[in-house]
Amino acid sequence: MHRLIAIDLPASDRFVEILERAWNDGDAVLPLDQRLSPALRHELAKDFGASKIHTESVVIELDGGLTMNDDEALVIATSGSTGVPKGVVHTHSSLAASASATASALDLSSRDHWLVCIPVSHIGGFSVITRARQSGALLTLHDAFSASRVEEAGRGGCTHVSLVPTALRRIDPKVFRRILLGGQTAPTDLPLNVTVTYGSTETGGGIAYDGRALPGVEVRVIDGEIQVKSPTLFSRYIGSDDNGTIDGWFRTGDAGSISAGRLEVTGRLTDMIISGGENIWPQQIERVLRNIPDVEDAAVVAVDDAEWGQVVEAYLETSRNVTREEVRDAVLAHLPSYCVPKMVFCLKSFPRNSGGKVEKANLSRTT
Repeated sequence: MHRLIAIDLPASDRFVEILERAWNDGDAVLPLDQRLSPALRHELAKDFGASKIHTESVVIELDGGLTMNDDEALVIATSGSTGVPKGVVHTHSSLAASASATASALDLSSRDHWLVCIPVSHIGGFSVITRARQSGALLTLHDAFSASRVEEAGRGGCTHVSLVPTALRRIDPKVFRRILLGGQTAPTDLPLNVTVTYGSTETGGGIAYDGRALPGVEVRVIDGEIQVKSPTLFSRYIGSDDNGTIDGWFRTGDAGSISAGRLEVTGRLTDMIISGGENIWPQQIERVLRNIPDVEDAAVVAVDDAEWGQVVEAYLETSRNVTREEVRDAVLAHLPSYCVPKMVFCLKSFPRNSGGKVEKANLSRTT
């Protein structure tokens, strides 16, 4: 019988040890997000059907665990930004396909040295483990992101790392040979050693690098929605028997376009703002705003308006008072005038969920 084993540990050698043991026993694993409270981690493991929880010091047995299917290896909880988290199930085959595609795209080998410094409870962090495992590369694991430790690791021999844009802005990128950047909208000006990835938990992480589909991955856009067919796709959600694909195509819910074989992602279909009949994508504005000096992050939302239907409102994560004039000039340098935010609010920090994503519904106009 194949069980689901929850691992209640941060990225560490002990985490990998328990992972390897579970896989050798034919079981699947559920990495638990260490930024959740202990009670919520326990509840998530139980809700997803784990048979036991491995902590640093004890093993907690749970009643009524699920029986997993053959080849099922991993369950990742989605961030749950739109509701109750889903359990995304990946197989050994899909994880191997993802690692192989990345190895082919980046010409990886056993001479490389990967650093994990983002949560292994998310596909971006966990995938680093499977890439290193498959290519025979060295692996260094950090239990949390620290800019100084990351730079030290790069200077000490780590060659590859996966980061989000917020983390990239806090380090010297030259200390790594290759940086994979995902999880948020990437800024426009990037060092040559940074590769922008596109993907999701369901796609097994990045399936397009710098707009180009990885080997073995097919991408198309139908009615403005990005769809993916790939051996890296998940097999099902916990509580379901399949992944809902049609003829093997997974509907991502992301909006985009393809030009000359290059994928351009414009945002979530549900995020589009319609102002005075014009379609506005928050992600495009956020990318511009992040290039303003001293702006750590940016979030753009729609506000109902009697005259225009909706108008654009921008929030900046910054330590200084960025003026509306600065914002207007930055936006007009790249985008049409209807993309200029009507209101701008500066916050010292953004509310974020356990996955690090900005909780736009909880943004406050208080500076």
